[in-house]
Amino acid sequence: MELGHLLAVQGKLESRESYILRRNALQPLNTAPIGIQPLLQLYVSWLWEKKTTPATVRDHMEVIAAFWTWSFKFAIYSPEQVQPSFISNYLLTLYWQWKCSICQKAVDFDPHQRQPPEVCLGCSSLHCFTQASRYSHNTIRQHCSKLFVFFEWALNNRLTLINPVKHKIPALPPTIKHYPLEIIPQLCEYISAPNAEPLEAFVLYLIIFHALSVWELQHAEIPTVLSLQKSIIPLSLPDAYYIIVPRPKPSRGSRTPGRPSTHLDFPEIASSWLKPLLERVEAQRQQMLKNYHNRYLILTSKSAHRTTRASQAFIQQIIYQASLRLLGSHCDCNTLRKTAAVMFADQGSARILRQLGWEYQQAFAYSWAQREIVYPKPFETASRFEF
Repeated sequence: MELGHLLAVQGKLESRESYILRRNALQPLNTAPIGIQPLLQLYVSWLWEKKTTPATVRDHMEVIAAFWTWSFKFAIYSPEQVQPSFISNYLLTLYWQWKCSICQKAVDFDPHQRQPPEVCLGCSSLHCFTQASRYSHNTIRQHCSKLFVFFEWALNNRLTLINPVKHKIPALPPTIKHYPLEIIPQLCEYISAPNAEPLEAFVLYLIIFHALSVWELQHAEIPTVLSLQKSIIPLSLPDAYYIIVPRPKPSRGSRTPGRPSTHLDFPEIASSWLKPLLERVEAQRQQMLKNYHNRYLILTSKSAHRTTRASQAFIQQIIYQASLRLLGSHCDCNTLRKTAAVMFADQGSARILRQLGWEYQQAFAYSWAQREIVYPKPFETASRFEF
């Protein structure tokens, strides 16, 4: 512990947040066959050298570990053994599966034996399997692209003679999925209600009115005022009337500059109902706060004692609970944010989305891309979050 404190003071010890992200990124490695794990560790080291984000490293590991788990079933133990036909067969298992029409039990698709199983092991029914889609086109496209990167790395390191991923799956025309716009007034009515749960109402406000992403909600901070005298009381959230929304660091594949300013000022026209909400949020936060060095806007029972931020699952849970109470169904943060973006683009122009952190092409896609209305999931099928 003493050594840890000394290294932390010198800035030589990895922060807990960075450690957790790195640990989560490497978890899929343990699901791969033991014989291929040393090679995958070298691949991970190369990804770190390329400044790949932990979330992207995890995506790569999930795809590569699943591929090698399937490959070992057919005695394929190294990259040089993988041929283009083998990759094609693997992609078929991602496109299709067998599904029982009686009990809905799913069985993996075998590209070498393309006949459906005769008996369902779940319900013992005969000749009940039909061919059904397994993953979406975009998911399979992402799997294929990550396999291409892996084998390109193996080729450059002389671990194979060819890259067996010969064809890249083309992207579908962009589609913007959003909720019906009619749900927004219902949520807005709750936001301004004096008896609304403060944190739920505030998070809904930040997503609908300012289009904050889950990442931005996680990292948003309350204003910090450095006072020269201890007798001066720092500004409260309603007095400051703004929050700090830091920009994410640029990474491979994500170089958007983010919002023009890290200061997110609240509109004066909304002060009559927004300031009372901020006062309730401030009171709730002060009641929870145990570590006054924690400047994150959203606290959990655990982060209130530390200087850590809330998890993505916790923020999803806030919207989950609020939407179930108001709509009787479950909304997703990302789709709700896209719904707000659709309203901004229709009432003004797509240019305003650039001011809200969208990348150039993504912002202007809202003015021409095809849109698809999706509906919040009903209570029976809504997934539960753990945090």
